[in-house]
Amino acid sequence: MIYLNNLFKKTLLASLLFFVSTLSAQEIFKVTKSSNFEVAGTSSLHDWEMVSSSADGKGTFIINNGKVENIKSLEVKLKSKTLKSGKSGMDENAYKALKVEENPYIKFELERVISINDDVIRVKGDFTAGGTTKTEIFEIKTKIIDGKLKISGSFDITFKEYNMDPPTALMGTVKTGNELSISFNTIFINS
Repeated sequence: MIYLNNLFKKTLLASLLFFVSTLSAQEIFKVTKSSNFEVAGTSSLHDWEMVSSSADGKGTFIINNGKVENIKSLEVKLKSKTLKSGKSGMDENAYKALKVEENPYIKFELERVISINDDVIRVKGDFTAGGTTKTEIFEIKTKIIDGKLKISGSFDITFKEYNMDPPTALMGTVKTGNELSISFNTIFINS
């Protein structure tokens, strides 16, 4: 009986230590202003891109030995009107397509991590643009440098699947292609 009692105590102690060590490795990070977001596409005239360095977001990450072992939560959003191409006419057409007055944000919210292979993490989550939310699956790369967590990746969508009309210009003579590429280099700091 004493042997079982000691075995129970040791098992309980080991379980508690594992639980506490797991909690201590969980860290909350927030997006910094040095992050970069890009939407790129094509048109009948030329390729184009719009860039923003203004976003908000945070995530809870499990970090051990300088590597991300898991992501418990992640949410990033940016105001659509912070995306800029350098051409005001193009920006206005893009904002119309994004329906920015009714839907001012583009955002991503993690549903779950699918797999982790070293610093490449396959994620599934809800991406919202133009007021439509769809589930997207894509890979991100993670790296921790000087206490900052860098997350980068990209994925492709179309205007049509997000219920947006591709912009046109010059009375319809310049047409935007349906495909869009979303890419990001986000820098997170411990909050």
